[in-house]
Amino acid sequence: MNRRKLPSVVELARDTRLPRPTRISPPGNVEPRWICHPKPALDRYCLTSQVRALSDGFAEDDWIADIAAPLMTQLTRQLVWPVALMTFEAGRMLVRETPTKPAPCR
Repeated sequence: MNRRKLPSVVELARDTRLPRPTRISPPGNVEPRWICHPKPALDRYCLTSQVRALSDGFAEDDWIADIAAPLMTQLTRQLVWPVALMTFEAGRMLVRETPTKPAPCR
């Protein structure tokens, strides 16, 4: 559903490779309309804002810090000045990584 703004049942069936009459329900006791709801006038479906709650705890940008940490430590040693890795999130800059050990003085 993220790939299409307002998918139809046919598009959803094609994208998921599931038969059109198959009803896809979320796991557990989650109410399907909590995640998506139909737009009858358009014969389409859309995600609700509540779908974001499904990704609570998912840290998409953490892999960047894992890759950058050793390089940042090396750069801090070369520059003799601390560096930080930041990403833009929700209208603000978020510090993702800083070297854990201060660079040695020369």
